[in-house]
Amino acid sequence: MKPDRVVFNALIAACAKSGAVDRAFDVLAEMAGETQPIDPDHVTIGALLKACTKAGQVLFLRSPITLFIVLYYGSI
Repeated sequence: MKPDRVVFNALIAACAKSGAVDRAFDVLAEMAGETQPIDPDHVTIGALLKACTKAGQVLFLRSPITLFIVLYYGSI
């Protein structure tokens, strides 16, 4: 059984809860690296934002915000 977006989002949310920012972004990369890539959604972005803010890694916030803009608007 292959993980779907819900499973990946749950993993990212768990990383956020524990403050594991690097692992959260690793999970995001795993989503993209699937045989059939899984696009992040608003839940994914929210979990990444939570991970960054909980860990006090404000500079990391640029990545999910940029990702969100590109996903929904096509470019920055």
